Amino acid sequence: LKGYSVGGDDYISKPIEPEEVMLKVRHIIDNRVRHESLSRQASESFSAAMNAMTYTSRLGQVLSFIKDATHIKTFENLAMRLFDTLEGLGLNSVIQFHVRMNLLPFTRSGVITPLESNVIELARSRGRFFDFGARTIVNYDHFSLLVKNMPVDNQDDYGGIKDILGKICDAVEFIGKLVLSNELTAEKTQRMSVADNALADVKTAMQMIQAENEKAVEVMIGEMEV
Repeated sequence: LKGYSVGGDDYISKPIEPEEVMLKVRHIIDNRVRHESLSRQASESFSAAMNAMTYTSRLGQVLSFIKDATHIKTFENLAMRLFDTLEGLGLNSVIQFHVRMNLLPFTRSGVITPLESNVIELARSRGRFFDFGARTIVNYDHFSLLVKNMPVDNQDDYGGIKDILGKICDAVEFIGKLVLSNELTAEKTQRMSVADNALADVKTAMQMIQAENEKAVEVMIGEMEV
């Protein structure tokens, strides 16, 4: 009992039989191997469960972003909502939209450095994801996103973040197209309104000229009759 209480696995009574010793040692080794295997499986299962929970939580943030973003009307509001989501993932980022040959840069602080802007533009031809150090640039047709603190020290987390980034950026591209379409529609409506007002002014002027001509004709006819 004292032996078990201090951590012993088994005991052997004298006189010692070699076969008994070998059998008990083999049994202890087998138990240790099974215990280590079970511990490893439990650890892997726990890790997988935690990863699944983390991924599910991040997907929830993506769905929340998409739900909110569908009501956004400007590129600035889209950028700010994107920053909210990425900061929830622990990411610091800047974004630069490409709208009708113009660049619309946005950061949480409101200022993008010339170096960041130049790096983003130079990396636009480097594919969908361009990694350098702890930074990643994600390129789409209508924008480029620079993430400045990717978790490169944890490859599993790094891969999960990139997967989530792809889903978020798919949504940003789609919503960006809607925002651009709405802006173009608003501009078209404004131009049509201006044109309608101009036509109304022309019509009014023509009516005034016609009225003046009619009066002039009446005067001329009166003078002829006299």
